[in-house]
Amino acid sequence: MSTEERRQRLESDLQSLNELKEASTIFDFESSGEPPDTYVLVFRGRGIRRDRTAENGVADVDEHRCELRLPHGYPDKPPTLRWNTPTYHPNVTYSGFVALRDLGLPWEKDLGLDAVCERLWDVARFAHIDLENAANFNAKNWITDECTAELPTDDRPLRDTKASAGGNVIRYQRRGEGGVKTPPVVKAAEPADPSEGVFFIGEDHGKSTRAANDGDGIVFLGDD
Repeated sequence: MSTEERRQRLESDLQSLNELKEASTIFDFESSGEPPDTYVLVFRGRGIRRDRTAENGVADVDEHRCELRLPHGYPDKPPTLRWNTPTYHPNVTYSGFVALRDLGLPWEKDLGLDAVCERLWDVARFAHIDLENAANFNAKNWITDECTAELPTDDRPLRDTKASAGGNVIRYQRRGEGGVKTPPVVKAAEPADPSEGVFFIGEDHGKSTRAANDGDGIVFLGDD
């Protein structure tokens, strides 16, 4: 990738994160570089951290910060990620490092940083847990044997404002059951409340479609 192509990609990334920030009461970020190649991503919502002084060994945390760096080979090479705030998650190492492949999000150069942020929010709120690829075995054992918390710890999708309703396209759905023994494995952010307007696209609609509104703020595209 040429220097100019990289610059354009970095500028596009900045725009997508600004749009995500506008669509969220949860997400914020700090950036450095011109255009930025380093971010501190901020997520405000309930999570869990290890606290040996607490009665059950864990405590709530309400703000999460993750440093995202874009290496020289980006976007051919993935971002590097490290949580700056403590999180007690099976897929985050003791020192805070996390790899996208361990989060079920293998890197592709066309993957947007907004999608990375959605998955990181799912990690922070324990909506995504992959016990088969655990990097923190103490956290894994805690999840399977001791956790009594209701997961996810925060039910909100990252894009949670009314301004984002037009962009709430459902990208995937959960598989498996939530809970202590069988924690949720999430493929993407949860859809917004239908009362705020949700846009559904059917998989089998034809090339010629029409839109229908049922009066509840939900729009369907399809042949019927």
